Amino acid sequence: MTTQQVPSVKSMNIVWIAMIGGLVSFGLVTYFALLPIQSPLAGIDPAVFYILAIVLALAGMMGSTILYKLQVRAASQVNSPSKERLMSYYMSAFLLKMALLEGPGLFSVVAGLLTHQALFLSITAGLLLLMVIAKPTELQFREDFLNGRGG
Repeated sequence: MTTQQVPSVKSMNIVWIAMIGGLVSFGLVTYFALLPIQSPLAGIDPAVFYILAIVLALAGMMGSTILYKLQVRAASQVNSPSKERLMSYYMSAFLLKMALLEGPGLFSVVAGLLTHQALFLSITAGLLLLMVIAKPTELQFREDFLNGRGG
């Protein structure tokens, strides 16, 4: 008989740390090591990248909120779910939220690397702040997935 590992807030914290750590380390490498090198896009107006980075960041923020709420709604429509099943919904919603914030952050780091404009890293910093605020907690799980269920 195999026992299936139930996702938990602790395991989600490990994923959260890994996602934030990757973005932070890539941003720091870009800032300290690669920006002094001549830009491969010298002479190209970085405005296109600024617009794209801002649009992607806003889309990531909105999309992460909307899709997280859709997962909460989907979980609320399941009849008599177990805590483990609700935790799976929470983990899926959380990973989707983090990915939609991390993607535009990585784009901004790369845009900063290519254009040698450190201002792009401020977009990444803002997205990182949202990722830090969204840290998975047992309280958040209870509020979003257990309240109103008697769980």
